[in-house]
Amino acid sequence: MPTLFAHNLTSRAHCSCSMHIRESSSPPFPFDETFRARFDEPYVAIHRVDLHNILLDACRKLPNVRLDQSIAVSSFEDLGDRVSVLTAEAGIIEGAALIGADGLRSVIRSQMHPQDQPRLLGYVAHRTIVPIKSVPDIVRCDEVVLWVGPAFHIIYYPLRNGTELNIVAVFKTDTYAQKNDPVAHKAELQKTYKDTHPEMQVVLGLMDLSRRWPLADRNPIRQWARGRVTLLGDSAHATLQSLAQGAGMAIEDAVYLAALLEVTGGDVITAFQRFQHDRVIRTSRVQLESRALWDIYHAEDAIARDVRRQQYQERTAEDYYRCLNWLWQPIAIPSREYQLQPIGERA
Repeated sequence: MPTLFAHNLTSRAHCSCSMHIRESSSPPFPFDETFRARFDEPYVAIHRVDLHNILLDACRKLPNVRLDQSIAVSSFEDLGDRVSVLTAEAGIIEGAALIGADGLRSVIRSQMHPQDQPRLLGYVAHRTIVPIKSVPDIVRCDEVVLWVGPAFHIIYYPLRNGTELNIVAVFKTDTYAQKNDPVAHKAELQKTYKDTHPEMQVVLGLMDLSRRWPLADRNPIRQWARGRVTLLGDSAHATLQSLAQGAGMAIEDAVYLAALLEVTGGDVITAFQRFQHDRVIRTSRVQLESRALWDIYHAEDAIARDVRRQQYQERTAEDYYRCLNWLWQPIAIPSREYQLQPIGERA
């Protein structure tokens, strides 16, 4: 990760002391000096707006970056030596390449893979950020707290140097595709969480229920790139929130692809092919392990929940570290030496 970006990220983020999976009565997963020594960096949580602003500030400083939120892409055409994009306003933009970083419902992916659609789960998420000074004392605000139960979970953690609390409540519902009002949302929430812990009840009482988001991911695919066009981030590998890696994988993608474009001397087609080749297994693993973890967190069968409880009660911090070592260890970024290794022959 570029040094300046890493500094800006950590300076605006909050370092929590631990993560606690509460339903299982398991010991906390510490983010202490042992964690930092193993993974080189602290575990941080950052407000989405702060992360966006870090990236936007960096883009605004570059003379060759133009930001235009008024343009929506309708389709593209790879012309061999360039790419032509048709906008919703019937305008045409041409460039050397097209990177489709347009999210879960990617227009670019839809053109590349017309039969492929987002995979809806039947779950929804309510999200709220509140000032920590307004949070009752019963609620722990110094760590990442995750409560799990049959077809629901709720997670909350501090942001912005411990001044705000981010809350996300997720549950399964037959009305996931409907746009209801806050009164209907509240009734569903109360029914889902009616027998839960008092701390959860207090947290749920803090939530703004005016909006909710149906949850979905994408099936892993091998072909992100075609000629001078590639997908990146959620458009390539949208994942569930279980591992909290959606934004992380997108940023990794961007750093990795930038390095490839440099080591290939701007050979877009070669860089895009290497990009999908090198990244597809790691990002697919995030997608598939997130699905597996989702099923564990939301187990509706009582025996499955008892097994989950025993598994988490037996885990030590070292168990967690080993389990997540593949994910949190720094990845190797392409260099000039890497360029000499043909696709398909890497160790």
